[in-house]
Amino acid sequence: SGSRLKSSPNTSTMYIDPWDYDKSLLVDKLDRLVRRKGDNSIKVYSHIHDYKFINSGGGMPQWDMDYEYYGAETDAQKPGITYDDYINYGLSESRLSDWSSTS
Repeated sequence: SGSRLKSSPNTSTMYIDPWDYDKSLLVDKLDRLVRRKGDNSIKVYSHIHDYKFINSGGGMPQWDMDYEYYGAETDAQKPGITYDDYINYGLSESRLSDWSSTS
């Protein structure tokens, strides 16, 4: 798994036809990231996500969480606060005013 990917000079992706393989790959509708608003039609569709990997300092490929979650390719594009911090500090529960109060 990891050592094979690490030692491979080239990686590539390809289209997988779900009818050629396991039927559990079949998705009967488009997911929320691809589907247009109001489109509830049933389609034969398979969505295999092509994850972005970056080289870490040790030469081992590492999943690029900043790109996958936030679309950030450079440090300048990273968000000021991560989604995990947003949830962990209760900012999703309207407690943002607790942070910004000066009294």
